[in-house]
Amino acid sequence: MYTMTLTKKKKPSISSLKKKCRYCGKEFIQTRVSQQYCSRKCGEPYKKKTAKFKKGNVDLLWGELVKLLARIKCEYCGKTNNLNSHHIFSRSRMNLRWDTDNGVCLCVGHHVFGEFSAHKAPIDFVEWLREKRGEDWYNKLREKSKVIIKFSDADKLDIAEALKRRIKEIKELK
Repeated sequence: MYTMTLTKKKKPSISSLKKKCRYCGKEFIQTRVSQQYCSRKCGEPYKKKTAKFKKGNVDLLWGELVKLLARIKCEYCGKTNNLNSHHIFSRSRMNLRWDTDNGVCLCVGHHVFGEFSAHKAPIDFVEWLREKRGEDWYNKLREKSKVIIKFSDADKLDIAEALKRRIKEIKELK
């Protein structure tokens, strides 16, 4: 026969829960394990100082440049409205995320909704792209996709500036 004895856990003392706010230095009682600030107000400025780089802004620049390089028309059918910029290799592959060789401008039908779309028929879509842009282009892009790169925030800012310059150059040529 098994017997179990129950023991009460010791509650932490109030003095062990007292912490010093990282922002204002005020002493407070910690109510959450990872709590570092006495209030949300004190935590806000710290969050703002350490904000992560926003990828979305660079994504928008990349999308605009892909459309400009395609002369603002679907590369499959030539439509000029409801255009999207599509990543050939997933944008989770950071080394290709903002590479314009990894982009194609498509109307919404050929990007997502149509029977022949990049998302509904990806194998057919890649075959079409290989015919349109060539095997050399595809093989180079595929090799680039195998490289793993982690960009610093400074690198991302440089990429954003380079995309802005290219957009400006293309717009000036018009």
